[in-house]
Amino acid sequence: MKKIYIIFVSITLLLLILFLFYLLRPFKLWMLDDANEYQIIDLKNPVSCFDKLYPWERDHCLMWEAAYHKDSKYCNFTEDNTRKVFCYNLVAVYSKNKVYCNQSEIPKYCDVEIDAIKTNNPKLCESVEIPRKCYGYIGYVFGDWNLCPYSSNTPQCYMNIVQKNDDIKSCKAIVGDNSFCYSYFAIKQKKADLCDESNQPQNCYYTAAVGLLNISLCDNTKDRDFCLGHTIIPHAITYNNISECATAGSWKENCIEEFALLRDDAELCKKTIVGDMCLDALKKNRESKENKLRFLRIRKA
Repeated sequence: MKKIYIIFVSITLLLLILFLFYLLRPFKLWMLDDANEYQIIDLKNPVSCFDKLYPWERDHCLMWEAAYHKDSKYCNFTEDNTRKVFCYNLVAVYSKNKVYCNQSEIPKYCDVEIDAIKTNNPKLCESVEIPRKCYGYIGYVFGDWNLCPYSSNTPQCYMNIVQKNDDIKSCKAIVGDNSFCYSYFAIKQKKADLCDESNQPQNCYYTAAVGLLNISLCDNTKDRDFCLGHTIIPHAITYNNISECATAGSWKENCIEEFALLRDDAELCKKTIVGDMCLDALKKNRESKENKLRFLRIRKA
């Protein structure tokens, strides 16, 4: 009887540990975009990817959902073919499954990347023609500071490690511009003055201004007008106040375009200088809503 009790307690403790691990796992992934701004991806709610305004935002979101869930079905809904093959490569590397390599950018590279991860030997990347491409994928998975400088996306490679450690001290270990790391903590902790610790404080304040929707922080950046434009737009969108677009300077048209997309308003698109581009983006947004329904049907099946 005592033996049965011990087994029962042991199983209960194991299940409790697994449950706590599930609760503590990161559910939000902070991704850097090309403008050095953060896009926060909700790993608990992949359907939210389809609600993002621009195709590149939707694709980046789906790519990382695919990687973290080790599920290629997300890749099928990406809109850009280059990002689609990148998505399959990420799934292959994160799942360590060479089946997905056939749909990746360069199958041979994909095979080597998986072998490097399975054997814990990143130097296998030296066997391919362009090692940097190989390091670019495995750097994310290994979480190795020394691999990040070789990565095709060095800042994001560092950021994946920083998010796991969740320690601002790790920012100092970054080679080169570490502003994206300090801005991450500045936004997360709502303490913009953390940017003063960065080796590129002006870059950090720009990202923090956008992330915190704090226009006054633009005074600490290299290009105040550029910062104002990028901060006013998300501020106006967040508070649904299109009149703020008038204060966005040269970014006024971009601001109106975002409202047109948000409101699914073709007439508002026509009022912008980039009318045709806006209408095209609007069309893709409507297609994305249809994709969202398709995705939900597939997930339920």
